[in-house]
Amino acid sequence: MTDITYTQQFYLCAVNSKGKFPWGNEAASRCLLAGATLELLDSGVITLDVEGTLGVACAWGDWTVSRPLGGAAAYEVLTDVAVEPAATGEPGAYLQPLYDTIAGFAKPTGLDGLAQVYLYGLDTDPQALLVQYIGASLWEMECADAVPGDNPAKQRYAPRGDATLTVVGKIRAEVLEADAPAVGPLTLAYLLNRAGIARDCVGKPDAARLKASEPPVLPW
Repeated sequence: MTDITYTQQFYLCAVNSKGKFPWGNEAASRCLLAGATLELLDSGVITLDVEGTLGVACAWGDWTVSRPLGGAAAYEVLTDVAVEPAATGEPGAYLQPLYDTIAGFAKPTGLDGLAQVYLYGLDTDPQALLVQYIGASLWEMECADAVPGDNPAKQRYAPRGDATLTVVGKIRAEVLEADAPAVGPLTLAYLLNRAGIARDCVGKPDAARLKASEPPVLPW
C-alpha cells in the first residue's frame, strides 16, 4: 500500500461494510470531497486563483502541467504556508469525475460552488460517482470488496478490514511516532478529525494527539 493516497486512505477509514458513509455523517462526505479536491490542486491539473475561483491547467491525460500566471498552489491559498509545492503532474484516475465537473463549469466557480454541486444539491450523482470511482480504485488494489447489488451502475465497494488496519498502522507510524510528519499523513489526520472518525480509528488518547498535530487544509 505504498502508493495509496490520503483520499483513498480516508475512504478505507470512513466507509462502512455497505460501501456507504455512516448514516448522518455529512462531514465524512465533505472531507472526502475536500481530500479529492486538494489532490487535484496539488497535482497541478486544476488551480485556485487569488479570488478563490477554480480552473483547469491542462486537459485530462496531458500531464505537462504549466500553472497559469496568477494561479496559486493549494497550500498557497488554503493555508498560511507561503511555499508552493511542486506539482506531481499525474492525479489518480479516480479523480477524473471531479476534474470533469470543474472543467465543465459554465461560469467562474469557487470551492463553495463545488460543495453545492457535490454536497447540497438535489442531484446526488456527482458525489456518488466520485465515491464509486475511489472505491473501484481500491478494489483494483485489492483493498476493497465489491458489495453485491442489482445495479452495476451503482456498484459500491466496502473496505477490507486488513487494508483499514494497515492505514491505522501508517497513521501511528507516520504521524504519531514520526518526528517530522509529511504533509500527506498530516492531511489524512486532519480529514479524519474533521469527519469525527479519528477516535474510531486510533482510540481516544491517540485521536487527541492527532487533533493537536492537524494542519489547516480546506475551509469546508
